[in-house]
Amino acid sequence: MERLVQLVKVFSDINRFKILILVLREQEVCVCEICGTLELSQPFISRHLKQIREVDILESTQEGKWVIYSLTENPDSTFNMLD
Repeated sequence: MERLVQLVKVFSDINRFKILILVLREQEVCVCEICGTLELSQPFISRHLKQIREVDILESTQEGKWVIYSLTENPDSTFNMLD
């Protein structure tokens, strides 16, 4: 049940939802691209990305000095409410 509550919180915030839609559309984005597209501050975006990563919807990879965000490889496990 706690897992379901965490997921609902992620999807209930309009900014987190916009971030997810952007990542879904672009497939891979860095924080600066999200900030520029959504016209929001970097600390604000980073806080939301952390919350989304905590429920395993997004994953990140380091490419040089950039952190690239994408959807998790196995999203089915993310939405398994029986865990």
